[in-house]
Amino acid sequence: MGEDEPYTLVPQNKLLAAITDLQDIEFGSGDYTVRIQGMDSAAALEQRYVYDATADTIFDRKEDVLYQADDELGLFISDSGRELIPGYTVSIGLANYRRFLTNPAFRGPLFLVFLWTVVYAFLATVLSFSLGLLIAIAFGRGMPGQKIIKSLLIIPFAIPNVISILVWRGLWNPISGGVAALASELMGHTVNVLPRRSALRLLY
Repeated sequence: MGEDEPYTLVPQNKLLAAITDLQDIEFGSGDYTVRIQGMDSAAALEQRYVYDATADTIFDRKEDVLYQADDELGLFISDSGRELIPGYTVSIGLANYRRFLTNPAFRGPLFLVFLWTVVYAFLATVLSFSLGLLIAIAFGRGMPGQKIIKSLLIIPFAIPNVISILVWRGLWNPISGGVAALASELMGHTVNVLPRRSALRLLY
């Protein structure tokens, strides 16, 4: 900055508050640009990565490493295997589906979830039909307390599933749940069913 150019001297007590705005100020032009880095320092900026559109490569001027484009992975990779993150978008078709279905880490849990979904749907349908038929037969014979029972049957449909799950999880909490407190009083120890999948499936 020349001597004839106007400037404002920032007081010492306001310098810290103004450092964010000062870091956005750049001096110079072209390949040589200076930017303020701190309260008492500045640095010349230089573009680190240079893209060559003809060769489809990126050169790291700081590390002196050349990265070549891999159109199958959508990444720029060096000869040593280093990758530039993020990459770029490429069309992979059904590759993700093939990887998902052929990878044992995904295929095993997927099969278990599918199997339990089929079993749960079958058991829920059979039990619901059986219980509904039993209640219908009982109501048809003049069962006492029909109004109260009908009111109780509406409750599961009126309460959202999310709230129901939170309530059940709170009741079965091994530390502060109501079931834990009752079990501690009756048996002298708490009951923790949360880590057990089979017990959770029966409860929920």
